[in-house]
Amino acid sequence: MLAEQRQRKLLEQQQKILEEQRRIEQERKENCIWIKNTVGQMQKSTASFDRELAVAQELAAKSKSDHGMQQVVQNVREKVQRACTLAQNVESKDAAYVKAVLVQVNQVKAEIVLLQQKIQLAAQENEKELGRYFGSKIADAFSEKNDVPDAPTEKMDKSTDDVKAEINDELAEVMAAQSRISRSLFERAAHAKVALDELQDEEHLKNFEAITVLPLFTDYRKEVHEYEAVSDAYLQARASYEALCQSAAVEPKETSCCQAGLEMLQKEIERLQLQLAEDDERAYISQSIDEVMAEMGYDVIGQRQVHKKNGRHFTNELYAYEDGMAVNVTYADDGKITMELGGLDTDDRLPGAAEAKQLCESMESFCDDFSEIEKRLEAKGVVLKSRLALLPPSEDYAQIINVSDYQTTVPIDTFKANNRRRSIGQGKERYSKE
Repeated sequence: MLAEQRQRKLLEQQQKILEEQRRIEQERKENCIWIKNTVGQMQKSTASFDRELAVAQELAAKSKSDHGMQQVVQNVREKVQRACTLAQNVESKDAAYVKAVLVQVNQVKAEIVLLQQKIQLAAQENEKELGRYFGSKIADAFSEKNDVPDAPTEKMDKSTDDVKAEINDELAEVMAAQSRISRSLFERAAHAKVALDELQDEEHLKNFEAITVLPLFTDYRKEVHEYEAVSDAYLQARASYEALCQSAAVEPKETSCCQAGLEMLQKEIERLQLQLAEDDERAYISQSIDEVMAEMGYDVIGQRQVHKKNGRHFTNELYAYEDGMAVNVTYADDGKITMELGGLDTDDRLPGAAEAKQLCESMESFCDDFSEIEKRLEAKGVVLKSRLALLPPSEDYAQIINVSDYQTTVPIDTFKANNRRRSIGQGKERYSKE
């Protein structure tokens, strides 16, 4: 009872070590993805100031002041460049280094947010200033020509070109929000923009605006609202999901930044975490079996992966036994492990009667080794019990293993019926002296 408790405690300790290693690596990958995405957003932000800069440059040329706009934008660009430099080759760095870079990139991001607020304020002042400048110039021109009307005239109807320009601006706004809307909505806006260029008369423009543009713009506002409501949680979940996909060597699925997309990510994260935990456990068990078999004098001589049509997956490893025989260890994807002894050959065939008898005798001898294997695995904290099975010694289970199906690491001696294994006592010398 006490021995079982010690073994259980050792296994729990090994599991905790594996879990901590997996947690650190998962965090490292998440941070790398977060850094990459954050820097990408920073780079996009610098491209969104083109109009504000154009206004600032025009105003500076006319009034000698742009309320500091050009300098602030330059500061933003320098900070973005600093973030890009920090993020270089971050994927190849260790967890501590990546975490330090993440802190610095988030600091740069916070500084840029403050600068963006200054840009917005400066842009508003520049718009007003430019409006006042042109307004006064126009008023002066009208006064000089005595052309100012005594009473306001009726507002002129918008021209076809004006309507097209307004619709084009709305569609451009939708397309500019590509990172916050679904691909299907972006494609709808892109197709609508192409269709808009073909329209010329006022009637078609009105119909197009009512049937195509208004529903599209309604969907756009809905998606942006939903994006803003879940964006922080979604982006964090997406980083976790992509990091898990890297660990599992699978391609991440496409998702949308919305409540449904967030829920899908959460389910995928849970599934991948369970899968990776099982993979780690299987890897540790496989490594422990390799170590125990090596301790007892069994060398790996071949390995293969088997993928069944029904989706099942098996891993086979061959360990040299004696006289053209090997122990075939099968790892199933459900966690079951089977050990079976067989003769080796380069063809698919059944053993003859004499071969079956000799193989059965060797199976009986291997039973003692199997008991020792279980003990040594338990000493490493691996208590397999019902998960590890040994086929009973019987001529019915005698088999010939075709090594042509395996990736072998050494030249293989084929099994012959006249070969005899050393006695059990001699065999035990292989590991009892260690």
